[in-house]
Amino acid sequence: MSTTGTPTATGLSTPAGIALYVGALLGPSLLLLPGLAARIAGPASLVAWALLLVLSGLLARVFMVLGRILPGTDGVVGYTRAGFGPGRLGAGAARVVGWCFLA
Repeated sequence: MSTTGTPTATGLSTPAGIALYVGALLGPSLLLLPGLAARIAGPASLVAWALLLVLSGLLARVFMVLGRILPGTDGVVGYTRAGFGPGRLGAGAARVVGWCFLA
């Protein structure tokens, strides 16, 4: 295998992250959830779905800002540890958040 000498980008760029997030959000949502919600809630499900989409976008924005402010942390666990401090409280809270995401 030969190399071209051009360096490859390491990490995830903002456009690639946005594409992954939108794909993960819209994939199951557009295929399954609107039909199930419309069957249960009727027309109000469209309002709830639009609100969920807006709130998910805001949450993505928060994580984007946190990623820029704290680039060396371990994702949500690192953000929790940074928020609660380096002591036992921060380590415990980070452990709980990590297990919640795993579960």
